[in-house]
Amino acid sequence: MRRRYVAMIIGLPVFAVALIGFIASSKKIDEETIGLPATWTATVPSHGELWENAEINLNEGGKASLTAVPAGEIAKRDGRPCLKQSGKLYSGEAEWAMADESSVILIKYPGGGFPLVADGGKFGSVDWFDAVTPFCDSSVTATYGRR
Repeated sequence: MRRRYVAMIIGLPVFAVALIGFIASSKKIDEETIGLPATWTATVPSHGELWENAEINLNEGGKASLTAVPAGEIAKRDGRPCLKQSGKLYSGEAEWAMADESSVILIKYPGGGFPLVADGGKFGSVDWFDAVTPFCDSSVTATYGRR
């Protein structure tokens, strides 16, 4: 009987290491589920909205190209990444990486950047078909759909 308990106790660290490894690898799984290359365009913006002609292209290796995206810098609101807007647009090359949260991509370009947040899928899953950029100064978000 004592041997069984010893085996169970020894097995716990192995299970804990396996669980930690699974959690740590979840970021990689999320990157793979994006399906690169990926392109998002503005969805149903009102005429005159800052992001009405925006396009986001993510490629492998952390490279991106952006067209007419709202410019600014990445900040936090309620502990989540958001865009502190400059009121301008940015077009050009950029780099992207997964944030600490697996449903957020941080896109950075010279002098600024913005978060791209995945849409919530069914049963708490992450769905990269639709994505948003939340603005720090209001409840407005720039919305994008996958092409």
